[in-house]
Amino acid sequence: MVILNHSIRQSLRLLHSIGKNHEKMKLATTSLAAIAAFTIAGPASAGVLLTDNFNGIDPTPDRLNINYNLAARQTGTQATQSWTRANNAQLGDTATFGGTGEYLQLANSEGTAQLTSLVLSSSLVAANEKLVISFTADVVNEASPDDWMSFNISPSAPQGPGFPVVGSGDFGFLLRANGGMAAFNNSVGATITGPAFSTSSGVVNLAFTFSGADGTGSAFAGNGTQVSINDGTSTWTTVLDTGLTSETISFGSWIQGTRGMVENLSIATIPGVATDYDTWLAGYPSITDPADKLPGADPDGDSLTNQQEYAFGLAPDNGASCNPITAPLDKATGKFSYTRRATPAVTGLTYTVWTSEDLATWTEDTTATASQTVTGTTGDVQTVEATITGSLPLAQPKLFLQVRAE
Repeated sequence: MVILNHSIRQSLRLLHSIGKNHEKMKLATTSLAAIAAFTIAGPASAGVLLTDNFNGIDPTPDRLNINYNLAARQTGTQATQSWTRANNAQLGDTATFGGTGEYLQLANSEGTAQLTSLVLSSSLVAANEKLVISFTADVVNEASPDDWMSFNISPSAPQGPGFPVVGSGDFGFLLRANGGMAAFNNSVGATITGPAFSTSSGVVNLAFTFSGADGTGSAFAGNGTQVSINDGTSTWTTVLDTGLTSETISFGSWIQGTRGMVENLSIATIPGVATDYDTWLAGYPSITDPADKLPGADPDGDSLTNQQEYAFGLAPDNGASCNPITAPLDKATGKFSYTRRATPAVTGLTYTVWTSEDLATWTEDTTATASQTVTGTTGDVQTVEATITGSLPLAQPKLFLQVRAE
């Protein structure tokens, strides 16, 4: 619930307070107080299975202890999950990538880390959900910029997690030190649709979305697998030979001198069929992290969730966009205005107006609900005016308002 406080007093200022942002404006003489509360029903379910920021380093120090501090660094419905290390996978080496070393580093010949305890299957990814795996990565090589680190969703990789050529139904990906990329399935290179398959060298944010072969539903539902790959700038797709079954993820490095870095890992599910919420969010391309796209996320840090901003026509990538009230309650006319998503017929949301004089008992003002009139539309945002029932000018010493979107 978003609470918007109106504290209206004679010849004083009105303070709108939503979350962390405040706006002051002059009002004509009034003598009532009002609170407008905005309640919404969220879009289709989505959830974070696991995140791992790799923060925390064994103070011994034991850099090979890649499971140090798991309870503090992991979140999600499946937290906590442990990694299985092979060869030189570590936390805390600052020599190559700098910083504090709070990232997973995969060093030299087949330094690998596999999230063996988390098995991804239809029991975690419903038939109507897509699987999204995202992380930040970087790779360097002391001798050849063509060498790589790998990401696999593949329990059957024939040559080990450091080598991304994978078997039937599995997916392997390599990122080269020079920004080159390659993808594999069924022991061969995967056919990629999209622009030139490369990204910038250095740190890159990668997101992999696994769905049914037609781009909808789950990759675990027996309808094949499409993989969408995004680096924050471009998107590529490939279709695997079969659907996913029971999978684990792993990261690895290849050949002596190669070092790869992984941090901010997120494994999440999102609705498998595009909704109006998806259409709305696609209008904000600066939001690239799948975890930031979830209805309950707050990527702009204004204390409003995406689903709240969606319902009331606000911008999820702008912390200053946090106030849906465009005209506060006017004592003389009983009118106020707010913004909302311009496609209520598509969103399925119904907007109603409720009033209370004590914050305990709420009654729908059906006349006010029926009075709602669209007074303007800008892009996908409507401005709506509503009129409170009662003799004018409004005389109540206190009046609390809610707009509910359900």
